[in-house]
Amino acid sequence: MFRAFICATFLFLLICCALGLRALANNPIEKIIITGDLTLHERNLLQEKFGRDFEAGIMDFGLFEKINAIRKRFNWVYSIEIARDWPSSLVLSVKKILPVAKWNDGRYLSSQAQIIDSVLDYDELPIFKVANSSPIKSMRVYRDLAGKLAHNNWDIRELNENTHGEWSITMSNGLVVRLGRDELNRSLRRSIMAYAGLAPKYRSRIEYIDARYLGGVALKTFADNKTVNHVAFTTNH
Repeated sequence: MFRAFICATFLFLLICCALGLRALANNPIEKIIITGDLTLHERNLLQEKFGRDFEAGIMDFGLFEKINAIRKRFNWVYSIEIARDWPSSLVLSVKKILPVAKWNDGRYLSSQAQIIDSVLDYDELPIFKVANSSPIKSMRVYRDLAGKLAHNNWDIRELNENTHGEWSITMSNGLVVRLGRDELNRSLRRSIMAYAGLAPKYRSRIEYIDARYLGGVALKTFADNKTVNHVAFTTNH
């Protein structure tokens, strides 16, 4: 009985010492250092937000939750790794989400089809102008079509879906291909065949290819804005 009392007393004193040491070591955080592959503007945004809205001790139990709550206000931040630098500093290592396409309203899409903001302008990214479909479907359509075009060394500059659910793409050379609602791969394949069948000197004159026809495509030149000047029919294969 006496031994149990001694053990309980010793344990109580040990806990009190630990809590006392923690209280002594739990200095208010006075400095936050932000690292990572960030621009100066991005770094300043985070530094300003944490400097204004973050208060904690360096040993607080809720430290990670407080940092994560601020992280969620920046949807371009993927993760933040935290390191304590005693006595009163935190080092936050930030990883950001890189955009892969421009989205309708001046925002961006990540590779996971997440809509994000960005403090930078990525002019080289493809543009998505989508009326109906979700970001996930739009990204799937883009990747599928881009994969088919890779063998022809064509790049998609713009992906469009109108209010009727019809898709079209604009190539890096300005050529527009109207694909329709369904069987986009087949429409694209027929368009490539028709374009490849033209003599090189005529290709630069093509304004758009309309592949919404059953069994064929129409090629519209820049020369006449009212009529279709060239029509090429291909098989459905």
